Amino acid sequence: MDKEQKLKELALSVVDGTSTSKEINKLLSSLDMSKKDLIEGYLLYNLDISIYANEIYEHKEVRFAMYLQNLMKGSWHIKRHEIVLNILKELKSKSIVDMGFGLPSKYMKEYVLENEVKLKLVDFYDSAFNFSEKLFDIWGKPWKEKISFKSLDMNKKTYVGNFDCYLFMDSIEHINNPEKYLKKFVKKSNPGTNFIISLPIGPLIPSHTRGWKTEKEAIKWLSDCDLIIDKKENVYPNPKVDLFAAETNNEIYDIIFCCSKKYDIANLPLLDEVKNLNPEINLKNTLLIVCHHILISNLILLDYIIKLGINPRDVFLIGKSYSTCNKTLEDYKKLGVNVDENSFRFDSHISFDKQFSKHIKKFLKNIINQENHSNYERILILDDGGGLLIQANELFASDKRVVGVEQTSSGYHRVNKLELNFPIINVARSRAKLDHETPMIVEAFSKELYKRLRQMDRKIENILVIGNGPVGAGIAEDLREDYEVFVYDKDREKSEISEKDFIILLTGCDLIIGCSGETGVLKSFYPILKRRVILASVSSSDREFEGYKIRKKHEKISNTHKDFHTEEVILLNGGFPLNFDGHKLCVPLEKIQLTEALMFAAAIQAIQTSYEKNIIDLDSKTQDFIIERFEELD
Repeated sequence: MDKEQKLKELALSVVDGTSTSKEINKLLSSLDMSKKDLIEGYLLYNLDISIYANEIYEHKEVRFAMYLQNLMKGSWHIKRHEIVLNILKELKSKSIVDMGFGLPSKYMKEYVLENEVKLKLVDFYDSAFNFSEKLFDIWGKPWKEKISFKSLDMNKKTYVGNFDCYLFMDSIEHINNPEKYLKKFVKKSNPGTNFIISLPIGPLIPSHTRGWKTEKEAIKWLSDCDLIIDKKENVYPNPKVDLFAAETNNEIYDIIFCCSKKYDIANLPLLDEVKNLNPEINLKNTLLIVCHHILISNLILLDYIIKLGINPRDVFLIGKSYSTCNKTLEDYKKLGVNVDENSFRFDSHISFDKQFSKHIKKFLKNIINQENHSNYERILILDDGGGLLIQANELFASDKRVVGVEQTSSGYHRVNKLELNFPIINVARSRAKLDHETPMIVEAFSKELYKRLRQMDRKIENILVIGNGPVGAGIAEDLREDYEVFVYDKDREKSEISEKDFIILLTGCDLIIGCSGETGVLKSFYPILKRRVILASVSSSDREFEGYKIRKKHEKISNTHKDFHTEEVILLNGGFPLNFDGHKLCVPLEKIQLTEALMFAAAIQAIQTSYEKNIIDLDSKTQDFIIERFEELD
């Protein structure tokens, strides 16, 4: 039997097939075509791929012939579409553009039309759009709100806008300059997006302007176009069905690549050391929920965690407005993670804790409402301050996949009061953090305080420090070289002065520093304070001095770093920690990498072992290892 006869039999097996004939006949009728027209189109498209160019795609018969191959048992076309469908399900893409899409395929029916997804289909020939509209109507599912068309000559216009995922399924090799085109496309595309690209490997055919002789050559080409290959799968023609491959001696095959846009973030040697301790760890199928300061150091930590296998789209982050660096916020978006819009919103007339609690509640509910949690093997929550873990403890009460990590002492004390519904790894009270991070915070605060005092040109004689924990004690010690310093703590054993002396000192000190993690000076105290006393905080939030009550005397603003002057007091930095000033870092990277390494190790520890519903200390051997390496680097 010659090739033409074999092709006719294959086409008729679909046209007259039990499961396909009904749809085929509907299409023939809607396109005003006969079965003979369709068979001739199928022969034209498949008999000899070496004799035609791209103009063949103008014909509706050829579009229909292409669709027959999508229904032909054992064809490589079916295998290709299954791969793309599975990749999109894994990526959870919400917006997709298919460049040179050709005709409808499996992912459109089983992913786009079944989910809340927007799809734009791009092609040069009207035949693609006309055929697709008819087929979508026959499928019988509402499609016009989800799927749109765009006619575009890829040789003349490059970009179509920002999408979660860009598909090039055997299309990019048809344009005049694929290298130049893809490089420009990747450069303009929204950072953090994915690319699904199918490339033909083997001899060059007339309708293609570019070929790749080997897999290695294709991989290098994609890398040169600034793409990282996340996964790939080879698809080989079936010689019994895919007869078009005969002209190439069956040497041609496809590789489907799932790629992401290159985005380089700095490495930190201490985090590399932690990673090397756990070379086999894999966080695939993990939902990561994070609350932390949006700073470059935390961005680097997040990048390390993502590289353990988490899809950036499975990362949901909320930052704190008083510490969010707007420039770094853009870097987070480039990484491709979901950054909550309230990470930079601030109402100066409301206490930060009150508004942030509402933001966290909305943040968590949005995640629960949007995500299909049954797809995840685990849920990892990283927190700074306890607020996220407190609300998650209620919302994820019955979910056994959840484990948390807490970074700060104030957060530790808050969650320690709860009846926990999932385990929490304690980084906050680890000796590595207390012994080595505290001096960094003290240094950063003191440096900023001295700078502010020089700018104010105020004579300071005595200072009251409220809170004699590790940070408060360190600051007091640091300032005693230049000032008379008094330290009060509500814990009598820690306090250097009595409660009675505390009240007396409130009336006479030039500067009061809040380090307690809670309200140390109520607004009702203001009348007894020394006139125009300076108030400076080093603890989380704005709770040390009820700062919002001072801010309410001024116009409402969104700037968290403004100093507020009243007749009674001068509130520095809006009442927020003085060492957060809107810049990318509050502690140099070479130092703060210790904290990031501890959090990285805790995240790994959290998913390696099953724990009881309790607070678990960070592994002591890991702490020793990190301290040792940190001291060597230092």
